[in-house]
Amino acid sequence: MASVALGYLRAVLAKKPGLKAGATIPRLTATIPAAVPPAAQIAGIRRELGLADDGMMPFIYPHIAGFATFIGLMTDPRFPLPILGTVHLRSEITQARPVRASEALRVDCEINGHRVVDKGIEFDWQTRVLSGDELVWQGTAVLLSRQKTGASAKDRLPAALEALHAPETTVIAADAGAARRWARVSNDYNPIHLSAMTAKLFGFRGQIMHGMWTVGRVTALNRARLARSPARLSCEMKLPVFPPAELRVLAAEDGDALRFQVLDKDVDKPHLIGRMS
Repeated sequence: MASVALGYLRAVLAKKPGLKAGATIPRLTATIPAAVPPAAQIAGIRRELGLADDGMMPFIYPHIAGFATFIGLMTDPRFPLPILGTVHLRSEITQARPVRASEALRVDCEINGHRVVDKGIEFDWQTRVLSGDELVWQGTAVLLSRQKTGASAKDRLPAALEALHAPETTVIAADAGAARRWARVSNDYNPIHLSAMTAKLFGFRGQIMHGMWTVGRVTALNRARLARSPARLSCEMKLPVFPPAELRVLAAEDGDALRFQVLDKDVDKPHLIGRMS
């Protein structure tokens, strides 16, 4: 926990050169040796997501397991972009089979290359989790370093929110305390999540809930589906959640998949959209 907070402090102090013309983010890798995840952390994640202790790993845990390592990669002098102000845009997670909380897991992390878009520079966190020699989980998190690039947005038209047929609706509450508790259990101490004051320093109008907290709450509501083997989740963070907020989680079957949306209680603008299969 302290090491990740220290990583963010180093990020505040670090001066990053930015990408030079014709350059890209170099391939940066790190491996977390095989170990059984800390029981206290797993218990904390379950508590914050509303999961029962069923002996299995929360579906989004492997993303959390690699988080501190990715922060370390981004403080590497070879990584050219500033950490602070970076936002999480979308994720895809594939689980080959449910993972027991008692399994020793190795986590391989990689950052490699970038894409220039109108809002800045996108890059990927690639995570692979192995139990022994078996690949049990892999995921990609797409992040955006917000900056002026001169790229055109004309081909990126906002998509209309697709109506869900006969959706089931659940209401969940997001509050400032939940954001700070999630920072502790996930090791994500990005200042935009900790308070309104620190978020405003980076151009946001207020404190923002972690995107993976919202994703985690949706996966907890659909634990039975994601306990199948294999399982896949893809999602896109559309708008930030500013606590306190009441959120509607809409979900509807779509063939062998489940499509979902997370919206404000009274406003039909999505914070999160996605699909589980």
